[in-house]
Amino acid sequence: MPGRSGLEILADVKKACPRLPVLMLSAATEQQYGLRVLKAGASGYITKLRAPEEIVAAVKQVITGGLYVSPAMGLKLASHVSGNPTRDLHDKLSDREMEILLRIGAGAGTKEIAADLSLSPTTVSTYRARMRDKLGVKTTAELIRYTIDNNLSEP
Repeated sequence: MPGRSGLEILADVKKACPRLPVLMLSAATEQQYGLRVLKAGASGYITKLRAPEEIVAAVKQVITGGLYVSPAMGLKLASHVSGNPTRDLHDKLSDREMEILLRIGAGAGTKEIAADLSLSPTTVSTYRARMRDKLGVKTTAELIRYTIDNNLSEP
């Protein structure tokens, strides 16, 4: 979706139809977007890499008014509810910062990211600097390493 993220579209959908159940289907892992999508109002999140039967079950669950999360996402949610959350550093990133981080991790350059997201290269560079500060790294190479070490790389 050039220029818009799934999270931005979800916000628009929930604003227009707040009670509409939304199941987000994405190539991005739960680690990348799962918690963010649920916080933004989705009824569930599932990756495209799941078995077709699991995707169908998730759709049925959401259509009937339920919520759907994978077992891995369930563990992360349980740790938040228990009052002892295991918070990753990248959880501090804004949605846009996370989107840019994933693109950096996939090897995209500043100009490419700027064009894809309809931003100026200066804005992308500003986001990059903020991410380095929040993640405690100094270089773009370290940002890429962070995505790999935290399983944030695209499938």
